[in-house]
Amino acid sequence: MAQSSAADSASTKRDYLPRFPLWIWFGSGLAIGLTQLAIRVALMNPMVRFQETDNLRFWLAPIVPIALMGGIGLVWSMTTFVSQRVFHRVTPYLYVLAVVLLIVLEQRSVRFTHALILAVGVAVWLGPWLASGSRRFFRWSFRVSLAMGVVWLAVLSLQFARSNPRLSDASNRPLPPDGSPNILLIVMDTVRAESTSLVANPKRDVTPRLADWAKRGVVFERAIAPAPWTLPSHASMFTGRWPHELGLAPDRGLDQRFPTLAERLSQFGYATGGIVANHYYCHRRVGIHRGFDYYDDQDTTFQNLFAVQSYTLYRFGVNFVSVLEKLGFSSYFRSYLDKLMMDSGARRSANQVSGLALDWIDQHRERPWFLFLNLFDAHGPYILPQNVNPRFAAAPKTSEEIDELNSWGDLTSPPTASHANRMLDHYESCIAYLDEQLDLFLSELQGRGQLDNCVVIITSDHGEHFGEHTVNGTCVLIHGNTLYQQEVHVPLMVIAPGRIAEGTRVTNAVSLRDLPATILRLIDPKLKHPFPGQTLTRFLDTSNTVSNQESPLASDVLTEMHYSPLLFWNVQMGITEGVGRAVVGEGWSYLANPDRPDELYDLTNDPREQTNLIDSENESTRQILQRRRDDLKRLVPQEHQD
Repeated sequence: MAQSSAADSASTKRDYLPRFPLWIWFGSGLAIGLTQLAIRVALMNPMVRFQETDNLRFWLAPIVPIALMGGIGLVWSMTTFVSQRVFHRVTPYLYVLAVVLLIVLEQRSVRFTHALILAVGVAVWLGPWLASGSRRFFRWSFRVSLAMGVVWLAVLSLQFARSNPRLSDASNRPLPPDGSPNILLIVMDTVRAESTSLVANPKRDVTPRLADWAKRGVVFERAIAPAPWTLPSHASMFTGRWPHELGLAPDRGLDQRFPTLAERLSQFGYATGGIVANHYYCHRRVGIHRGFDYYDDQDTTFQNLFAVQSYTLYRFGVNFVSVLEKLGFSSYFRSYLDKLMMDSGARRSANQVSGLALDWIDQHRERPWFLFLNLFDAHGPYILPQNVNPRFAAAPKTSEEIDELNSWGDLTSPPTASHANRMLDHYESCIAYLDEQLDLFLSELQGRGQLDNCVVIITSDHGEHFGEHTVNGTCVLIHGNTLYQQEVHVPLMVIAPGRIAEGTRVTNAVSLRDLPATILRLIDPKLKHPFPGQTLTRFLDTSNTVSNQESPLASDVLTEMHYSPLLFWNVQMGITEGVGRAVVGEGWSYLANPDRPDELYDLTNDPREQTNLIDSENESTRQILQRRRDDLKRLVPQEHQD
């Protein structure tokens, strides 16, 4: 009798034990997160897969569903103290409801009310089955969750290991000759020349501090990027090769065929470092890290690692909040979501990059150094770091305003003039922020005595379009689309105390492709190097203002766009194959297009390229056109011509 009573008591206890242990909620969140990652990878085009899957932030995405499912389970488990009977009966249904909502709300187009109706239906259908077979489900899910957890942690460990910026040690190399200068190459990603104060007669004084620093060296007023997007432009700056020689694509990086500037300087005894903010096409996976002892291309600060996760939380919450707004909770919940949306724009800022750069320089005072910095603040979506007020625009405060900035590059219809001007104001505010940060950085270097024997080069990899042109009926936005000056005309200034004259302005067209040869020439005119191109130092032996006299100072100035179906705006314009090329010289720009008639523009009288003179009957214009076509044939071998 006593045994029977004890058995009944034990049975009753087991009935009231929680049937859904807490780990099942967290494990399900992990399973959902990894499944979503697998689906994303499967649906990605090769370009996005190339950009994202080697990035630490991408593999941290399951943290969001883990946190959401675990949080729901944790809060719900507290109801056992109120009513164990209600807890046991409701838990299977709530579990299915949460799982379905989490999966469905991953899709941006699904409304919360529709997702809720679907989730309730599935919960009513599967809830009874789950309640009756929970023990078998627990055993199966425990094994699966454990296996997934082990795989996920292994991938995260591998990504953490691969993100180590220290690649080699310069301490064992012989020192360069005494007097060898430090080299500082700063690339302001996505900064067009006309949106700076370095051009003649700027429309707006966006970069007054850089203009003041430029007085200590030389400004090249017509510097042309080798390509209108990041990867081929950077690769050309590091190898001295034209894009058609490098064989790059949105899903294919730099191979081993050509030496890089960092490799040559490393061989010469320099300490070499790179710190980049563009984790898409300056990441080591694209190959431009070759030759660097230290290459920091992944921001592992808490804010930046979880920026993508903040946006995921925003997507999950925005539809839910739309329902709560009807119940009077809009003020608190909407402001919280706006904060998540603002956090989702987090990226490595110029302030962060300069801080890392100063730390690196302090650690390499024993030998000359070469430091490459990529600053990403002017790249879309034109959102400044928090607590920084835009100089030319109102700071975005709501999710709608931030979403307008995020969606600028995805427009499928022409923007209004006011919309384009608003985006331009935000863009130039970001450039103004770069101006402030670079002034602080250079001033700090000067205070530490690091600029006394230092070659400073500040430029950009490409520009940005704001609807100034239309191609095949499509209003051109952002970059990577055309060879008009908005996308390829970039700022270029060089400061080299004791090596070049101060206050020099060069109006000749020059190419960033010539930077490796120029840097090696500034280090030592007798130094042998493998880089083609023409050293820009030849301009600095003349008077302070060099006119458009092309001989004997003529440059090879070619810029190329290899079109691809992987690039969104190439598809929008209807150009998904072929190569566009432009040659700039004598104050003119000649565009050889793969899909439409060629173009010729007089940049002196028509700097925004609005009047195509390709069919001009003027004899002088015809001669200029013929010279540019001859240049193109000379610069691009027959095997690379389409």
